This record gives sequence, C-alpha cells and structure tokens, in this order.
Amino acid sequence: MIRKLCGVGIVLILAGATAAWACNVPVFRYALERWNPDPYEIVVLHRGELSIGDKETVTWLGDVAEGVFSNPANFTVRTADLASEDQTVMRELWERSGSPELPCAALRYPGAAEQRLAIQTVPLTREMVETFVDSPVRSEIARRIKDGESAVWIFLESGDKIRDERAYTLLKKDITELESLLALPGPVAGNEAGMPVDISIGPDIRIDFSIVRLSRSDPAEHALFAMLIHTEPDLVDYPDQPMAFPVYGRGRALYALVGEGITTLNIESACRFLVGACSCEVKALNPGVDLLVATDWDGAITESWIQEDDLPPLVGIAGLVEAGADTVTSDETSPAIDSASISAVGPDLSDGDADDTVAGSGRLMRNMLIALGALFAVAAGLTFAVVSRRKGRG
Repeated sequence: MIRKLCGVGIVLILAGATAAWACNVPVFRYALERWNPDPYEIVVLHRGELSIGDKETVTWLGDVAEGVFSNPANFTVRTADLASEDQTVMRELWERSGSPELPCAALRYPGAAEQRLAIQTVPLTREMVETFVDSPVRSEIARRIKDGESAVWIFLESGDKIRDERAYTLLKKDITELESLLALPGPVAGNEAGMPVDISIGPDIRIDFSIVRLSRSDPAEHALFAMLIHTEPDLVDYPDQPMAFPVYGRGRALYALVGEGITTLNIESACRFLVGACSCEVKALNPGVDLLVATDWDGAITESWIQEDDLPPLVGIAGLVEAGADTVTSDETSPAIDSASISAVGPDLSDGDADDTVAGSGRLMRNMLIALGALFAVAAGLTFAVVSRRKGRG
C-alpha cells in the first residue's frame, strides 16, 4: 500500500514538473535533433606485434569512428597489448570474457568506468568487427527513423513460435491503433518557455510506428542482440521469452517489455511517452540505452522542429546569481531606465539596492533547487515505472 501511495505522489510531482517545463516538441523528435548517442568502446586485445592485416582492420575501425566515411558510428577504438605491465585492467577484461584467442575485439557499453565488462568479443577480422559497427536490422531502423517514423519497435523472438506470434500480433495491433488515437502535443498554456511550435509548417512530423523482427540466432545481428539483452541486468534471465524494445531518436532503446509484460497498457505507455511533450532536455534523465548505429543522423535534420532562442553566454554559478540580481534591480527599482543604457558590466548598485540584490539571488537559487528537485522526481518516477513493468515478466 505504501508503495502504491509513493507511486501516486511521484505521478503528482511529475505532473507539476511537466506543466512547468513541457514544450510541444514531442520526445521522439527532440531526441532525434538534440541527443547525440553515447559512444561505445571497441578494445583490440592482443599480445605482441599485430600483423599487417590486423593493423589494417584497426585502421579501418579508427576511420569509421572518426567519421571518415559517409556513415559515422558512435564508438571509439583503442588497442591494448596484454604483454605490457600497465594493462592489468585489460587483462582482467580479457579473462572475464572467457580468455578468447588473441587478437580479438571486445565491445563495451558507453561509460567512463574501466571495469566495464565486454558485452561481446569476436576474432579480430574485418568481417567480424563489421558486425559491431553495423547490421541489416540497425540500418533499417535508422532508415525508418530518418524517414520520419516516431519509433521502430524491435521484436526479439524467443524461438517459441506460438508465444512469439501471440506477442507480435498484440504489439502490431496496438501500435496500429495508437497511430490513429494519439495526437502530437499542443502548446502548453501559460508556458512561455515552452517554445510552442506551429505544426502546420516545417518538416513532416507524424505519429508512425513500425516493427522489425530479430532472431536470437542471426549471426549478422549477434552484436545487436548483445546490446539489447544487456540494457537491463536481468534480461538474460528470460531466454525463453519474447521481448519488445521501442527505438527512437538517434538509436536509443527505451526499455524492454518482456513476455507477459508485453501488454496493451505497457505498449500504450511507451508510445505515449515517445509522442508526448518533451519535459526534460537532459538525455541522461530519460530512460533508455543508446545502440551502436552507423548512420548520418545530422544529415536527416533538414529542418528543425525546435525553435532557437537567443541564449546568453555560459557563465558560472556566481555569474548566474549576479545576472539574477541585475534583472531584479533593473525591473523593480529603475523601471524608467532604458535597458540599452545599462553598462555591460552591470548597474552601479547603491546601498539601497542591496536588499533587492539579495532577494534576486534568493529567488534564483530557490528556482534552481526546485528545478533540481523536479528532475530527481522525474528520474524516480521512471525507475518506478520500470520496476512495475518487471512484475509482468514471466
């Protein structure tokens, strides 16, 4: 009962935060335009000198990572000679991957921690490392998203034909119905910071979902399967269950619906989030894990759906406090002064203005604390939603 009440409280807090900050740019479009995917890491593990052919493979990987080709990919590449004394961490990585034959290439999730595990290791050949960088399913997903689809659902088959067809049929039926039931968000009343967009002009934005099927045994998709199955720590515990992952933005997998958790309610919840008004511009506070995809996302943005505002130069916290104080002083104590006549250094505050300055600083800090609190509430609410969905896995 307490958990249910906590959930209700989180929903109410989220509603308040959304009303304050939401704009009518849908989440899937904002993610496509603004959220650059996090880089994976490909580590080439070897002992001693690499052969000429191996060096050519490493060079090719580096060229792709640096965007030399038309379809850049979100990864970095480095080599590690396990014979060197300073490669203790990489030797542990190799051993925890089952000590595969060297040289080999290890694929690791984005992040800064050196102790990240390899989600897959393959022999160091051009043919094998290409499966890290790209695959038919990922290319098709990127093509559909760049053509304007809101999200592409990856349906990961379990291998049980009856179970798979039942879940796939439900998913297909529900997303087809939602395409006609859901609507793009309108302007948020009373929210000038919401940047309402005139949806009658600009690029074609539509509510459009589709599905691609993925077999666990497809050798061309082993890397994609490894990425998906490790997006949550317990997904490997359901090898006999179908899974569904909505992918949006620049190849970001939202979260997994598993087995009996593939329900009309959960499918609708995911779709509503994706087409709903964007309420948080910080990608890290939104659910999902970026996939490694080789494509030119920037080239797909011919027109922006996000209005650009003239933003002030970046400053530190002290500068923000000073700017807030200047605003209060000019607005409340000197309404007749033309803002153009104020020095770029700021107004010369008299002793009588000190109270206003403190008040302005206090308001600014209070607003910043409220903002941080709302962001933490968003993160807590998303965590609660994911935990709830796990209950449906069977």
